[in-house]
Parts: sequence; C-alpha cells; structure tokens
Amino acid sequence: MNEFRQVEQIAFHEAGHAVFGHFFDYQSEEIRLNFDEKRGIYPYTLKNYGSDKSIIDNFENEREIDFNKYSIDTIQAIAKKYCVSLLAGPITEFYYKKELNFKGQLDFQNTPDYNNVLKAIRIAKITNIQSFLSDISNIICSYIETEDVIWNTISEIAKLAITQTDFVLPKNDIYKIFKHSGLDDLKATIK
Repeated sequence: MNEFRQVEQIAFHEAGHAVFGHFFDYQSEEIRLNFDEKRGIYPYTLKNYGSDKSIIDNFENEREIDFNKYSIDTIQAIAKKYCVSLLAGPITEFYYKKELNFKGQLDFQNTPDYNNVLKAIRIAKITNIQSFLSDISNIICSYIETEDVIWNTISEIAKLAITQTDFVLPKNDIYKIFKHSGLDDLKATIK
C-alpha cells in the first residue's frame, strides 16, 4: 500500500473512533496523525469521556472498581460503550480496506485498541468474552452498513484530517462535520 493510502487508512481508523464515540457523548477533542522517523505513524483521537471518565480511567489503568459504589450492570454498560468506541477504529479501517478491494479478514486482536478492550472486559467482570466482542462488532458493522450518514461522516472527517498542514483536526472542525452531516439527527433517534 502506498504511503498516501496508509495515511488515509489511519485517518479512517481515527474517524471511526470519533464518530462512534460521539454516540455515547465521548467528545473528540482532536484527531492527530503524528509522524516520527523511528515510530512511523502513531495517530490518536483525544477523547473526553464525560461522566464515564472515572470508570474508564479504572479500565485503562487496570484498577479494580468498587462494586459497592457502582452496580455491575452500570460498569458493564460503560465497558460496552467504551469498547464500541475503541473497536470502531479497526473495524472502520477494515471497511476502508474493503473499499479498496482489500482481501483480508477483520482481525482487531492485532490492534493497540484491543489491549484496552481486554482491560475493560477484565475489570468489568464480563464473562462471555466472545459473545461480548461479537455483539460489539455486529453493532458497529450494522451501523456502517445500514446508515449512509455514518460512513459519509467518517469519510469526510478522514479526508479533512489528511489535508491539514500538521495532520491535526481540531474539535471545532470535527463537530462542524457532525452537525452538517446529519450525524446528530441520527444520534437523537438512537438514544
């Protein structure tokens, strides 16, 4: 894959995080496509997890949660939202490759996001891991395949991110796209 396609693929990955995180009010502060001669491309989407932040901090830092303070159902619901926002990146990247007639399998287990998913599963005491991951994958794939506004919004964000001089797409630009794309209208019907 040529360098432009690789950067574009990564931009789609990050846009997937932003779009699916938006459904759970996880605000994307910026999308950044960093380059380093030694590390290559190391992108990220800076998120504000809102009211779920304290629990997500426990997931990310592998700290146990006080189940006397939070119900197991609450923790597992937050874990599901968090994991959807994480796995949306690699799944979106898979759909991008598919558009290029890439012949490959969806394998998010070889992505950096998967480590955080495993932490959340463990801390939230989710027992049926395969079913949990399958459910999340199905949710993301279903929305990408049935809601044109989602793929169009992801595409617009990714394409704008790669045109930025410093490869940083700020919050204001991300939310302008969310607003005019119809994503907020779709979000209102899902809640």
